[in-house]
This record gives sequence, C-alpha cells and structure tokens, in this order.
Amino acid sequence: MKANKKGRIVVDYRFLKEHPEAVLRLFAEIGFLPIRVNHDMFCDTTEYAGYSESFRETADGELAPVYRVLCEAGENNEIVRVWVEETKE
Repeated sequence: MKANKKGRIVVDYRFLKEHPEAVLRLFAEIGFLPIRVNHDMFCDTTEYAGYSESFRETADGELAPVYRVLCEAGENNEIVRVWVEETKE
C-alpha cells in the first residue's frame, strides 16, 4: 500500500454504534487501513485516517483529503458496488 494514498473518512457515530459490521464491510471493500481514530463529541462523528488504494495520490506535505464511502445495494441488501468520492471541506 502506498503511503501517499492517504485519506480520512468521517462516520456518524450513531451509524457506527448501530451498524459496526456495515462500517467494517465497507472499509474491507475499499481496502482501508485505518491508522488513527478520533471521536468528535460535538459533531458526534468518528474520523478515521488511513490508507487505501481507492484514494488518490497526495503530494508530500498535502493534508489527507476527506472521502465519502458510497455503496450500491442489491435486491437482498447485499453490497453490489463500493466506491469513494473526495469531499470538499
């Protein structure tokens, strides 16, 4: 895994608490390796910083971009496709 394919993913803490297996499955689908976790009590979110081949390459010194993990579910709620999109902060 390349060190310059870094990024951050923010997850609503209520979703994480109610569906931890879904978060784990989505992270596995994009090959996300978290290296830092931070809980924001004011926003009630959890931010994961880490590496994924699904992220774009970043330049030295560039802040890690924030990504949304999106998925398409099939008729039986199985995951059909997972992708990431960079957000604008």
